[in-house]
Amino acid sequence: MLAPPPIPSRIRKVPVPYHTSILSGQQWVLELLDGHPGCIRCELGMHCHVFIQLICELWELGHCNSRFVSLEDQVAIFLYMSVMGLTTRHVAERFQWATDTISK
Repeated sequence: MLAPPPIPSRIRKVPVPYHTSILSGQQWVLELLDGHPGCIRCELGMHCHVFIQLICELWELGHCNSRFVSLEDQVAIFLYMSVMGLTTRHVAERFQWATDTISK
């Protein structure tokens, strides 16, 4: 049997963007807040007014936005993972962040 010819090391794959959803995580959270009340309850496990109150309480306790991720997104990521039981990779795709950002 003959082995296939080696692939030259100079040939590289063209990178293809991975996170290409039209909605960023922040836009998705805003859509949940502005949309049907049942949607935010289904996705994040709480009603809109409770989510907003939680964000206000966290601000008062001194929590704030990280360098790149808003406090609202941080809380939504935590709740979404908790309610849906999804992997970091699935949540990263939903929120359009790298898995390293999601797992922090």
